[in-house]
Amino acid sequence: MYITVNMLRAHGACETSVEIFATEWPKGVEVTEESCFRAIELGLDIDWAARTYLSEPYLREYHNRVRPYVKDFNLALSRLEEFYDDAINPHKRAYLQAIEPFDKALDMGIAKERKYVEAILAKEFLIQASQQPPQRLKELHYSVLYTIRQVLRIQNK
Repeated sequence: MYITVNMLRAHGACETSVEIFATEWPKGVEVTEESCFRAIELGLDIDWAARTYLSEPYLREYHNRVRPYVKDFNLALSRLEEFYDDAINPHKRAYLQAIEPFDKALDMGIAKERKYVEAILAKEFLIQASQQPPQRLKELHYSVLYTIRQVLRIQNK
């Protein structure tokens, strides 16, 4: 199989990948073991290419051959994530402790801004209400109450 830049674009490849491919293989490339390894080195998504270009029996064979490596990779990745978490958590706790006073100050500042925004919304409601027929006022009232309840639920979480 031969893959070209036009084929990649026609099948919706991301532009970054298309640019990398075009730089490496401006006239396209025959799919070989060597070109696949080179694509992996370039950071291209071989799995996407397999799903896009391989017919069902070949795609099944691809997955059967790749599955053991994916399993090993996922196991290694989970161990790496555990190691990372163990290494970073003490620093993360120290960081969160250090910024706690700033977060509280920010929350207080936001609270003042929230009251200002609520006042603007109330004013806007009154302006709209004065321009509506009486039956529409009840709908507006319930709409504003619903919005306030939603905001309070979010704040209380």
